[in-house]
Amino acid sequence: MDHIAPEADDYLRYGCLPAPAALLAGLAESQRRTLRLFDHFIALGLQMPKLAIVNPPLWEFGHLAWFHEFWVQRRGDAARLSCLRDADALFNSSVVAHDTRWDLPLPSAPALRAYLCSVFEHTKQRLSHPAAQPDPADAYFIQLSLFHQDMHNEAFAYSWQTTGWPWPDDLPPYGHGVSAQLVPCRVDAADIEVGARCGEGFVFDNEKWGHRVHVPAFTIDSAPVSNGAYLAFVEGDPEQRMPRYWRRSGAQWEQRVRDRWRPLDHDAPVCHVSAVEADAYCAWAGRRLPTEFEWLRFATAIAPAQAFAGVWEWTSSLFAPFPGFRADPYADYSRPWFDGRHRVLKGGSCWTAPRLRRAGYRNFYLPERGDVFSGFRTCAIDA
Repeated sequence: MDHIAPEADDYLRYGCLPAPAALLAGLAESQRRTLRLFDHFIALGLQMPKLAIVNPPLWEFGHLAWFHEFWVQRRGDAARLSCLRDADALFNSSVVAHDTRWDLPLPSAPALRAYLCSVFEHTKQRLSHPAAQPDPADAYFIQLSLFHQDMHNEAFAYSWQTTGWPWPDDLPPYGHGVSAQLVPCRVDAADIEVGARCGEGFVFDNEKWGHRVHVPAFTIDSAPVSNGAYLAFVEGDPEQRMPRYWRRSGAQWEQRVRDRWRPLDHDAPVCHVSAVEADAYCAWAGRRLPTEFEWLRFATAIAPAQAFAGVWEWTSSLFAPFPGFRADPYADYSRPWFDGRHRVLKGGSCWTAPRLRRAGYRNFYLPERGDVFSGFRTCAIDA
């Protein structure tokens, strides 16, 4: 197994600098979604319950502004003061424990909204300058902030699902779950390259760096497990509990989508399923989850058009560093989660910004989490 040796400041080797207009367009789109959610939250006077799987929204909005300001405008230097008093002590997720975020003396909602807008406008002015051309460091930190905001926008969507709050009608998902005929796909053994190559553009540090692995032959489903298939499991195994956000209404099954109950779409991919539940389904069906490298082989060489079906897909792989891993400046993005417990998910959900949907992207959650937009596809167990 070969890999690229790390070098100092290797995050500057990502290359392929985006044009300022492209960066600005992405930031503006993500910011528009954030501000619309902020205004919706304030207008409804909502209160987030204290749960381990969500953040209090006002804290999360402030964290988004702080993260952008800290990495883009302060370049990660705590000695350079924030434009908001006590922002580092309030919104740095690396030092502010999750359970304390409900009790912090946060600024008022108008002050937080002004902070969000001020930070964005500062970067907008930089990118709008006629001579603007971000250097590698600028481009890296701006993209880091953009993708971070995209991730939190998706997190708002599953937090709203958790609480059953109404969602703004003018903020639709980026797509819909793909209903596809499920057929077995036989995939031949191959040596494949996994991880990122230098010079191909921004990636997260857990994708560094490219190396080759051998993937034995396997058979994988062409589509994720559907609601209908999962319902057969629920009804066929008395030990299996009903999925979160499902209920039986007379002879019909329904699924809650935020604050509304709708008839269960039997053909859509099952969603909000934990890895524990996916493993139980596989044991019942005589199947198994793919490894992250099997999923990658299927998604890149066999059926790219079928790989992104509208849900994050659990794999059997633990989230672990690639050979030669080296943390990027935001050191807490990956390294704390290499704990032997988190699982890799691949693909992307209907709420994942398209710019984040890459075959190489590695999402990760604890296997008990099913509040996220997660499903799975299965593989045959070879004799």
